[in-house]
Amino acid sequence: MVNFYKSLGKSGDTIVEVLIAIMVVSSVLTGAFAISNMSLKSIRMSQERSEAQKIAQQSVESLNGALRTNTNPSLLTSDFCIAQVSDVDTIIAYSDDDCLNAPGGRYRTKIAKVDANSTYKVTVSWDGLNGKKQEVIFYYRTSV
Repeated sequence: MVNFYKSLGKSGDTIVEVLIAIMVVSSVLTGAFAISNMSLKSIRMSQERSEAQKIAQQSVESLNGALRTNTNPSLLTSDFCIAQVSDVDTIIAYSDDDCLNAPGGRYRTKIAKVDANSTYKVTVSWDGLNGKKQEVIFYYRTSV
């Protein structure tokens, strides 16, 4: 009988030990969650910037085509964008509503003539995940 009482008194954990273990595990899990959340946000911001660069590149290519086919380049002196009407047709638009690009009209494109040497500034802007306005700027000098 004596051995039975000794084993009961020595086995098990106290409530303090259990609380300390719970605090350690919860702090490790909280740190892991914070790191993974920052990583996902960084990846998403990188994807947004990449999409904006693709849109800017498409605008530069469309601008180059529009300058080659346009007989009146004086139309391209004020701020404008090149909007996609259908799969094939593009138009030069001056309204901000026409200058919203996919996906979901999130990216706004603006093209402005910088100087008389046929240099154009292509700006793609959007609202980033951090709530601040983000933008990608390309400068393009034409030979036209």
